[in-house]
Amino acid sequence: ASSHIEPWVQYDDIALELRTAIDENVQSATEPAIRILDDMLSRQPWLLGEHFTVGDINVAGVLSPSRAKKIDMRHYAHIGEWLELCYARPAAVRTRRSFSD
Repeated sequence: ASSHIEPWVQYDDIALELRTAIDENVQSATEPAIRILDDMLSRQPWLLGEHFTVGDINVAGVLSPSRAKKIDMRHYAHIGEWLELCYARPAAVRTRRSFSD
């Protein structure tokens, strides 16, 4: 029985160690990129300039609240404004509505 149980117990320990390491390092690991993104969005409305692109969809998805909840975004107002614009787009609103019905 131990040969069947032990791998799962070890996996749990490894997963716990990984989650702890992520929690301890997420801000310092992500801050340089987040700062660059916020600075860029202070000068233009979308990632590539004046027009919404698939790049905006991609990065907004990565920074969605459910996926980026461990990143403290309070100091990055331009990213917050940009995310609101992304989530307010008609297709995004329709998609969220379809999952809430």
